[in-house]
Amino acid sequence: MKQFVVGCLAISAVLFIGLVVLIYFVLIRELPTLEASIATPASVAVNSTFDAVVTAENTHSDQIVLDSIDVEAVFLEGFQVVSVSPKPSETYSIFGYRTWEFDQAVEPGEKVEVTFTLRAVQQGHYTGDVDVCNPNQDFQTVFADVMVNAE
Repeated sequence: MKQFVVGCLAISAVLFIGLVVLIYFVLIRELPTLEASIATPASVAVNSTFDAVVTAENTHSDQIVLDSIDVEAVFLEGFQVVSVSPKPSETYSIFGYRTWEFDQAVEPGEKVEVTFTLRAVQQGHYTGDVDVCNPNQDFQTVFADVMVNAE
């Protein structure tokens, strides 16, 4: 009986350690982030089309994957997304953000430019966060700020 209890405790300890390691690698470990920037015009006219270019740059010595770009939904309220280039593998909305997934490797010293072609549909001042994410959802945030004027 004593051997059975000791064996169960040993197996439990090994499983616990394995669970801790799994949690670390999946949820806690921070991966390097891509440096992010965004280029938009300061103001546009209603019904005009323009490009918002998000740049993700790898300034580290290891490859980093551009997992997704998340744009705060409040920013997009004034715009229609006409196209995104390069084409994302998937897009969806969650927790007040619109997400475009890319799963694109960025080598050390390289950068990826993602062009969002937007059409201004409503007059107003639109601002919001744009997050450039790696697969662990560690991210760099840039701020989008565009004024939409009457035609």
